[in-house]
Amino acid sequence: MKDIKEIINVDSLIDYIGFANTPTYLYKRFRLDDSVADLSKLYSVEQLLAAFMSRINKEEESIEDLAILYACLFALIFKPVDEVYDIMKKMQTAPLRWADKISALYLSSITLDIDDNTDHNYDRLNFYGEKRNSTEIV
Repeated sequence: MKDIKEIINVDSLIDYIGFANTPTYLYKRFRLDDSVADLSKLYSVEQLLAAFMSRINKEEESIEDLAILYACLFALIFKPVDEVYDIMKKMQTAPLRWADKISALYLSSITLDIDDNTDHNYDRLNFYGEKRNSTEIV
């Protein structure tokens, strides 16, 4: 399996983050980025979620880590709705700048056709480790 850094265009994603003044701008740019779509094709939902979770509570975070976090989040958007719906609902509480807005944009853009009896057990997601409060850039 290729490393995420080998798949995504880190420099472009960092530029999107740096220029973003709204979550809508970020949503549009990441959704249109081919490297994020490629990441979605090469990584499963569980792999994307594992990569996201391994970085969300890092004590020291670089701008590259932030680009990877957003790449994983947006790569989930390319997955089938029934596989990521619960995750995206849970993302509304993630300590990542604009995660709540990105999640809301996604959830408002989909057509639901999922089996309500499906339990993917994503209640176990806990974004708040001991050290992380937010990735808000001040």
